[in-house]
Amino acid sequence: GGGPGTTASASASPPAVAVRCAAKYVRLLCHFEPQHVVPFLRSNNGYDLDACLAACRDGGSTAGAALLLERAGETNEALRILLREARLALACLAHRVLIGGYASSGFALEEARAIAALGDCAALCDRAVWDGEADREAAWFDVVRC
Repeated sequence: GGGPGTTASASASPPAVAVRCAAKYVRLLCHFEPQHVVPFLRSNNGYDLDACLAACRDGGSTAGAALLLERAGETNEALRILLREARLALACLAHRVLIGGYASSGFALEEARAIAALGDCAALCDRAVWDGEADREAAWFDVVRC
């Protein structure tokens, strides 16, 4: 089989070797080409979700981990880690403004990171299936409060 955990797809089973190699590939992507982790996970279904989630967590791919958590039905946990990333990006942006102002080198990069992080949070809130309206509103409130 493809190892412990669930696979990301219940349709046609990929070869077991592909399932085993996917987590190693994700681990390598996290290290060498982190911008390609999420596109790979979105375009492929033949992998051990738990093993790839561990690879994303170990490799520091917050976006990859959040995507896999969402696929596993752990939407609140996915939002929690995205919010942590957004708070960090906002703190870095605030620090950049305090030490150098809006015209400082690196401001545009920090601003783009913060906007992207908040956008990831909002996108998750928008597409997620929540248990009820109260849960959906609470998620949005957490994003707005961030």
